[in-house]
Amino acid sequence: MKNIALICCVVLSALCTLYSQNTRQFNFQISPGTSWFTTDDHLINSNGGQVNARITAKLEKPLIGNLFYTKGISLAFGQGGTLRHEIGGNLLPESTFADPALNQGDKPFTDGTDIGYKLRMLEIPLSLKYKLPSTGYSTYYIEGPIITTQVKLGAKGDVDNAVMELVDQNVGPDVHLLNFTWGFGGGIEYNINPDFSLLAGISFHRSLFDQLKNNGTKVITSPEGEIESISKENSKAKMNSIQLSFGVVF
Repeated sequence: MKNIALICCVVLSALCTLYSQNTRQFNFQISPGTSWFTTDDHLINSNGGQVNARITAKLEKPLIGNLFYTKGISLAFGQGGTLRHEIGGNLLPESTFADPALNQGDKPFTDGTDIGYKLRMLEIPLSLKYKLPSTGYSTYYIEGPIITTQVKLGAKGDVDNAVMELVDQNVGPDVHLLNFTWGFGGGIEYNINPDFSLLAGISFHRSLFDQLKNNGTKVITSPEGEIESISKENSKAKMNSIQLSFGVVF
């Protein structure tokens, strides 16, 4: 999957180099949205989303006809979501807690623990954008694939279970530094004059790879509290997000 993401980035860059003209447009967007996690483990499930925001500056270059190449840079805030762990254990062994005992021992987190992640990221999106023929002052567009490189700038986490409630803990060491997402979207540009337009759109994005390091362990205990088994927590948690975009094109 990493090779697919890298190939898409190379192909998009090559298309820009081969076919771009001197005409170019810039746009600036503010994108509120929501994000959530999904996993491949039926005992680790999404238990809530995270309201987030993204600030993006983009460059558009024409390729062929109404097809454009776009690249940009974004700052994303509050990305993430909450995962409920039906089986507890030493789930965040590398994180930093106010109480060091919470990432030591066999089972510092009980069964039914919710862990909420709030990530800050630097993003580099690349995409193809097709603009439909203009209707009056309006131009509709379809964008995809959108391949985004994400670099973690920071991560905070909330932990909630039957015996504790922690807020804004440093869970960054248990989150991968680098990831990629794929996505698609669409929207409308409303032309104020030939050199200035308003933009509104919506897009969906999904991680290509596991967002979390999974260095922890999960521990099954008997009703009497005795340990029955210890295994590595190796689920794959992928982040999904829906973003609204509002901006200007000039």
